Amino acid sequence: MPASLIVGLDEGRLGVELDGKAARGADPAGRLALSSASGAEWAIHSGCSDKCALGGTRIYEDDRYAACYAGALVDRDAIPWREILDGLEAGDDGVFRTLQANHAIMAYRKDERAVYLVSDKFGQHSLFMGMLDGRFIASTSMLTFLHVLDSPELDPAWLHDFFFFNYPLESTTLLKGVERLGPGRVVRVDLSTGGREERRYAPQLERQPSSMTMREAQALAFEVFSDRFPHYYDNILPDGCGVGVTGGFDARIVASYMPEGVSAHLYTYGIEGCSDMVNGRKVAGKLGLEHHAFAFGSMGAEELWNLAADTVYYSGGSLNAMRATLAKVYRHLTGAGLGVILTGVSSGHFFRGVFSTPQVLSDAIVKLIRDPAYAPEAFYGELFRDRDALLDSFEAKRRHLLEGLGWAHMPVEERHMSFMHYEQAPKYFGGELVFAESFGHMRSPFWDARIRGLSHEIPLSTLYNSLFLGRRTTPWESKAMLGYILAHGRLRHLNVDGMPPKYWAAGTKTGYYVGKIIHQGPGKLAHRLFPKTGGHVPLEDWGSWVRKAFLPKLRGTMADSPLSRYIDPQKAEAILGGDMNDPMTMHWTGKLLTASLVLDLVERRMPQFTA
Repeated sequence: MPASLIVGLDEGRLGVELDGKAARGADPAGRLALSSASGAEWAIHSGCSDKCALGGTRIYEDDRYAACYAGALVDRDAIPWREILDGLEAGDDGVFRTLQANHAIMAYRKDERAVYLVSDKFGQHSLFMGMLDGRFIASTSMLTFLHVLDSPELDPAWLHDFFFFNYPLESTTLLKGVERLGPGRVVRVDLSTGGREERRYAPQLERQPSSMTMREAQALAFEVFSDRFPHYYDNILPDGCGVGVTGGFDARIVASYMPEGVSAHLYTYGIEGCSDMVNGRKVAGKLGLEHHAFAFGSMGAEELWNLAADTVYYSGGSLNAMRATLAKVYRHLTGAGLGVILTGVSSGHFFRGVFSTPQVLSDAIVKLIRDPAYAPEAFYGELFRDRDALLDSFEAKRRHLLEGLGWAHMPVEERHMSFMHYEQAPKYFGGELVFAESFGHMRSPFWDARIRGLSHEIPLSTLYNSLFLGRRTTPWESKAMLGYILAHGRLRHLNVDGMPPKYWAAGTKTGYYVGKIIHQGPGKLAHRLFPKTGGHVPLEDWGSWVRKAFLPKLRGTMADSPLSRYIDPQKAEAILGGDMNDPMTMHWTGKLLTASLVLDLVERRMPQFTA
């Protein structure tokens, strides 16, 4: 649900032409219900899925305030506007501590000419602000700035962070003069003086000493999940909800907590025949729900290129172009009337120690987590034209991690976990959130503040399963908690990762191998005796897609690309000429593709700016 608040700094009228530009930022795909309110010097725009019950109540106005609420609302059936505004006025943050889901709040106090901005406890829902072109602009999407500003300008620090870390850290954004609010912040900006006050209402998570046994930890997790997950089906209109399901644990747990009487649909995407598509149908059959299977058929080079460009545009530059299949999926979902999407993202990173490198955790951040004194390899300095500016950006982010996130006094597994909660989830999956909300509304119960807090309370989380601990975590350890939750739910009789969840819930080597022998042994024996042809079907086929659609458009063009203002084109061409069977070469090719498209976005060469 993109939303924006714009206030003229000179107390004059904003201009009629601004309204259409801000509306493009609030409903970029033309699939949302647009609400707005305005006065002589201010304007609010909010795009909302027509399947979300909150609708136009996301905007509030009275004699003193004009305000907007973006993101998810659970535990309540109405936005607590009076509590929010009274809290801002009195400096009382109590109501903000009760809001557990990802959200962003923007409010304009008319008589004081002051703006209040509130980010959620983890900064999961992006909230950007800046004073530019004679206006104060706040928005949940960079598209607002790109459509409204006369001449937006790329901040090179964003490019540095993107190549080092895969996404910008701390407050860095795509544009000069625009910053991202940190987690758990209340900010007040006096537009008459430019003065700014800021406070943090939600402290950073800290590890809680635990003497729990595995069974006690499983029981506590089950209690907390059972309390929190059903609420993520709140405020959704009938037949408007889609829940992603796969062969794994994460989204399946979300589906298992669907309350009785909720008319949700399930969906799966991928190449036809992949394990996710096969298992998604099984879950839907078990629950007796309609299943939407979005298969990636034969996609031509032009379609793939357009999907990549759309991914960068609708995410406001916050999503890697190599996640381009999402553009296809979300068009299908909203076309099928599923405007509110529930997903299980972040589960593996918070509770199972999932590593996901280099796509999620870059090589540079992996080395920084291991050793905060890490110095970047010469390759980075050779790739960028302004080596000094690049290294200055890197040192600024090192200071942020050491001082802002407290890495200077943390063991390695806590450095890992703090990064996942306060940088990776808000920036990597936050990019997917911005993209999804250009089409509808996305929620992940694993972003719930109480669920995230659980990851620091029980000895069954990434704090204990982190690969940075220097030991190989066993499957029966890393999946014991989620297995227990599934084993006590509606899908307890359905195999997950090859066997019923009770074997995962056992949390023991014996239980794991007994389950494998009983439920996977006969199939493996049959495969050996009667081998099938065809082999493994992948979820996506990026190797083929990159060769077909992207390399022909990128190779030989770097010298003339706007990207050459920042990057040595010969070094870029060397990457593009590398072995695409090498995952790192493929990864860096995706970076060059994304950065090239981002420059098209910032300099408004994309067709969406002229349509």
